[in-house]
Amino acid sequence: MSPTLGPRGPIASAAVSALCVLLIAACVPAVVPAEVEGPLTLRVLHTNDVHGRLLPQEVDGRSAGGSAVLAAHFDSARVRAAGPTLLVDGGDVMQGTAISNLSWGRATIDVFNALGYDGVAVGNHEFDWGQDTLRVRIEESTFPWLAANLFEEGTDEHPEWVRPWVMVERDSVRAAVIGLALQTTPEVVMAGRTAGLRFGPEEEAIDRYVPEARAAGADFVIVTGHVGATCAEPGEAPEEPSRGCEGRIIEIAEAVTERPDLIVAGHTHLRNHTEANGIPIMQALRYTIAYGVVDLERAPNGEVRAVHRSIQTPWAEEVDPDTAVARIVERWGEEVRPLTERVVAE
Repeated sequence: MSPTLGPRGPIASAAVSALCVLLIAACVPAVVPAEVEGPLTLRVLHTNDVHGRLLPQEVDGRSAGGSAVLAAHFDSARVRAAGPTLLVDGGDVMQGTAISNLSWGRATIDVFNALGYDGVAVGNHEFDWGQDTLRVRIEESTFPWLAANLFEEGTDEHPEWVRPWVMVERDSVRAAVIGLALQTTPEVVMAGRTAGLRFGPEEEAIDRYVPEARAAGADFVIVTGHVGATCAEPGEAPEEPSRGCEGRIIEIAEAVTERPDLIVAGHTHLRNHTEANGIPIMQALRYTIAYGVVDLERAPNGEVRAVHRSIQTPWAEEVDPDTAVARIVERWGEEVRPLTERVVAE
C-alpha cells in the first residue's frame, strides 16, 4: 500500500520536527562572543619618612596628617579606586618623636600594622637602635620589610629578617613590591650599627628582581626605596609634575635595563612627582603631611601606564579620624607620658 499522506504521515512528521527545532532555537539564547578582556587597574597609596609622626601637625595654619587622619584618607582613597589598592612606604618609619622613640618604635609599628601596609623599605634610621632592636620590631610587624640590595657581608644572601620583594594578590590582581635600602646607609648611621651587612647598588637589585617578579606572574611591579631626588621646581598642585629633578633615584631609574612600573622614593623628604627612563617616580614629602596616589592600568597586551598621579595633603578637617587608630596612639601616649612630663631640671 502507498504511505498515507494524512496528519500522521511522513510529511506531517517532518513538519512537526521542523517546528520543534524552531521552537528550541527560539528558547536557547544566541551565543554571544566573549567580550575582550579590559585593562587591569591598581591604585598605589604611598608614604615615606614618617619618622614616628603619629599626631597631626600644623601646615599653613591648618591641621594635617597624623596616623588617625591619614587612615581616614586612605579609606576614602580606597573606596574611590576603580580596582584594588596597595599601600607602601619608602622607609625611615620609627625614629623621630617622643611617642615613638620612648617606645623604641613600638608605637609606630602598632600604627603601621593597623593601617595595613603591604610593604615597607628599610630606611637608614631603622638602624638607629641597632640591629637587635630592629629585628624585634620587624618580628612585631604584620607587613614585610623589604631591601633587595641588602646582604649578609661577604655573601649574596639576604638577612633572614628582610625580604627582597613580596607578591601581593588582591581581587585577582597580582602586584610585586621590591624594596631598596640606601646603598650609603653605613656612611650615614652610627658606626657599628650595620656591622655584618653589605648594601649593594640599587640598580643591580632592580635588574635582578624585576624579571623574577614578572616571571612569577606579577601584573604590576612597584619599587619602594629609601632613595630620593631633589627637584628645582617641586610643584604645588596635587597633580602638578616636578621639574628639574636630579639625585640618586634619577640615576638609578636611568641605569636600569629592567624597568618597574613605578618607583616610590624616600630619604630626601622632598616632593618628587617626576619620571626617568619612562618610569614614574613619586615621593610624598614627609611626616604624614602628604601621601601619594598612583593609578596604574595594565592593557590586555601587557602595557602598563600610570593614568593618574597626585600628591595629596591629608587635611584633618576633611575627614573623621579613624577611631581605632586614634586609640592606639592614645594608648602609647599614656605609656610614655610619665617620661615626657617628668621634670628633670628647674
